[in-house]
Amino acid sequence: MNLKMEKQKEFKIYGKVKKAESGEGIYGLKVEALDKDLLFDDRLGSVNTDKEGNFEIKYDKKDFQRLFDERPDIYLRIKDSTGDVIYTTEDHVKYEAAKTEAFNIDIPEKLIDKKVESERVQFKQLIAMNPNYFGNITDEVIASEYTPVLPMKNKIKYEEIRCVGIDPEDNLLEAVIEIKLPYGFKGQLCSDGSKEYAAFYIDYNDGNGFVSAGAPADVNVHDMSFVNGGHLFYAVRRPFTPKEYLKCDTPQIVKVRAILSWENLPTGPSYNPVWGNIVDVWVQIKPKQKVQILVPQKDVLKVFNKYEPLQKAIVKSVVANASINPQPEPSGHEFMIIGDKLAIKELIDRSIAAEERIKEEGKVEKERFEFNKIISKNINYFGSITEATDKNKIIEAVCKLPQETGKALLSQLAIDPGLFVPVKPFLLKTSYEELKCIGLYPEQDLLEGIIEVKKPYGFNGNLCTLGSPQYVAFYIDWGTGTGYEHVATSTVGVHDIPDVNGKHLFYAVKAKIQDIEAKLKICSKENIVKVKAILSWNVDPTPFGHTYMPAWGNVLTRSIQIRPKSGESAKCGIETVNDVHVNDISHSGGSKGLAIKINSSGDTVPWNHDRPFGGIIACQGNINVFGADYYRFKYSNDNGATWKNVTDNRTARNFWGFSISRTPDINGWFSKSDYETDIFNYSLTALVHWNSNGKNREYLLRLELADGSKNPLPGQTYDVPILLDNTWPELLTFGGTPTPLPAAGVVVKDSAGNYRKCGTFVGPEEIKIFGNFRDDYFQSFALTVFGGNIVSSGVSIGSGRYDSGLPSVGNTGIIGASNGGPGKEIATLNLCTIPQSPTKVKCAYGIGLAILDRAIVGYVSGYEFWKTNHSADAFVTFDWDPTTCPL
Repeated sequence: MNLKMEKQKEFKIYGKVKKAESGEGIYGLKVEALDKDLLFDDRLGSVNTDKEGNFEIKYDKKDFQRLFDERPDIYLRIKDSTGDVIYTTEDHVKYEAAKTEAFNIDIPEKLIDKKVESERVQFKQLIAMNPNYFGNITDEVIASEYTPVLPMKNKIKYEEIRCVGIDPEDNLLEAVIEIKLPYGFKGQLCSDGSKEYAAFYIDYNDGNGFVSAGAPADVNVHDMSFVNGGHLFYAVRRPFTPKEYLKCDTPQIVKVRAILSWENLPTGPSYNPVWGNIVDVWVQIKPKQKVQILVPQKDVLKVFNKYEPLQKAIVKSVVANASINPQPEPSGHEFMIIGDKLAIKELIDRSIAAEERIKEEGKVEKERFEFNKIISKNINYFGSITEATDKNKIIEAVCKLPQETGKALLSQLAIDPGLFVPVKPFLLKTSYEELKCIGLYPEQDLLEGIIEVKKPYGFNGNLCTLGSPQYVAFYIDWGTGTGYEHVATSTVGVHDIPDVNGKHLFYAVKAKIQDIEAKLKICSKENIVKVKAILSWNVDPTPFGHTYMPAWGNVLTRSIQIRPKSGESAKCGIETVNDVHVNDISHSGGSKGLAIKINSSGDTVPWNHDRPFGGIIACQGNINVFGADYYRFKYSNDNGATWKNVTDNRTARNFWGFSISRTPDINGWFSKSDYETDIFNYSLTALVHWNSNGKNREYLLRLELADGSKNPLPGQTYDVPILLDNTWPELLTFGGTPTPLPAAGVVVKDSAGNYRKCGTFVGPEEIKIFGNFRDDYFQSFALTVFGGNIVSSGVSIGSGRYDSGLPSVGNTGIIGASNGGPGKEIATLNLCTIPQSPTKVKCAYGIGLAILDRAIVGYVSGYEFWKTNHSADAFVTFDWDPTTCPL
């Protein structure tokens, strides 16, 4: 009976499943056929492959027909014996399939045997038992205590950083990560999955080597059956504040190191990840700016007119580093320069002079130097719209452009049918610039792209000029059968920089996918889409659609994963507290709430937490969750028994570059929409600026989300413990015999132990320096001598840390420190060894003591958040006579 019914079924799917490498058929895999629909996909049937890998599925119209469906939109899922999906054709749906459809499936062998190595499955347990299990610990103390068991580093089987660059205008470091396998990430999309961490370090060429650019960035990754034999591309980003800004005539070229590490935070620039890799690139930090260049958006000019103290100029083809969503039009866009009239004039004059100089030098091809002039007469001069010379085909190509562009160009073609005939087909040239990578940071719906600049010239002038723009237009195919849709266009300014001769520079762009919530899916449905990015130098490709082929630039297409609207990965979270990653904060035990230790080399020390927090507490994290419209922070000092709302204002930067203040409502709720605007204007924008001054001891800090009516969303909270220390180091008085003059923190004695405050030392006589100070979280002291003909800044004569092994200092400062105590010797000084110019002189001298604690104390200046430590300073003076100093 069943066989008879099977034969009567009207539709059929058949084919073969083979190993991609050998072509050998695969036995025993389950093949499921599905009809793709907007809400729920219909299951048409399933069958196991035979010993040759063949399969056949029959089904009826009732199995797929909904409303007006006459034909199914078919894709297949292939499952292994455990029921896991190992392959799918969902990225190649057969829309309006025929009654009989054939599929030939080639599956890479690595997807068939999905065995994940025990050293990856048990990775966190192994390093919890032995932090040096894989032999990659950089801290010498821990490395000496723990013997490596399985030395292993820089494995890129599963993930790899492909590109790194900088968005200079926003001081934003970006990296694109390639995910290579559909498994090995600790769970599917409805689970927590796992984290890819990317730490960034900068070498400013000042002799200090690489220094941290801030807390590591992270992105959530999962086992994704859709990956098949292809790969997914994610992006991470870390905003930072440069050490300094140089003038435009001195390009600041620095080396950036990005370290990718799966499931374990990098500890420093010398860290070798077990799972991940290291990439070094050269980038250009923006110069000091007398003017600001902006891309006006809707009604911006009207708003701008209210700012009377400022001057403005509107110019064509000026680059601005900002994401834009322009209306499709073939003409150029207007850009705005804000600043002093003379500074604007100087910028434009220099740009004009640069063009004349470039023309005289003759190094840049005419097709590039006169690019704008050429395409202003014929936008298709290089064949970017179509390489066809037949006028009918040109009209056909123009008709396929976005509607407004097509309408404008067709009206011109009606006047002159030969207007857009290509003169010199010249496409996809990448000798000057090339788009190397694109990816998505799902947590904030941010598309990112990395551009390599290969030559020191060809960009219309140096950093003191307008330079030229690199446009990147992003398009997404949402898999609905409508093809690519424009989602955003972003730009970055580039210039002629001599240093590029020896080192290529890497720039980055970012663009937010707007109105994405309607595109989100539940976590059981993988939402993988194709993104196409078009890099185009000096001309915005947006008006011409996704088929545009740039003369200077290139096109990339990649697969990305859109965030889900449900599941464990669709929850809010705090990522950093005062620029410390939450995974570097102890969540239990005697060190609960303390941040990870930083050793004298600037590296973090695993499993050692000893730094409290203080001052302004700034948090960054993820509130981009389906259904959320508001967020707030709360705090508790009784382990969550009672809570208080944080109602302090937070500081942000507006579109014009001015500081603004965001005020929560009486219950502490901030607008999610305001925050999204603020963080796009300034990537270092914090979710909260909580003033913790006056508070000490352990606190819980909670992030909470709410809907449009400010009703808290179930399950949308995130807690992090922090230990607050808002006390300052204590400078203690001295006692003993003979009785000292009033002094606190530091005194000097002679070799016999007598106080010499205001006394006189002679020649090489030994000056003993005693300290008496304490702090619960003491970090370091530093001593400086000054006076006489010593340089005005003084000369360093000694320092020490709580962990440096000095016999006189420990975790809380001077060992045994107390008011009226004798203190302890912390250094000795022979003033004959200290250089003076022109000569050493008999005079008054002094020693300065500077003390720092380990608290991570936040404060806000303008719209920028900064960190410092609690500090205290003390001084002691005395006379010195150099008469008996050796010559």
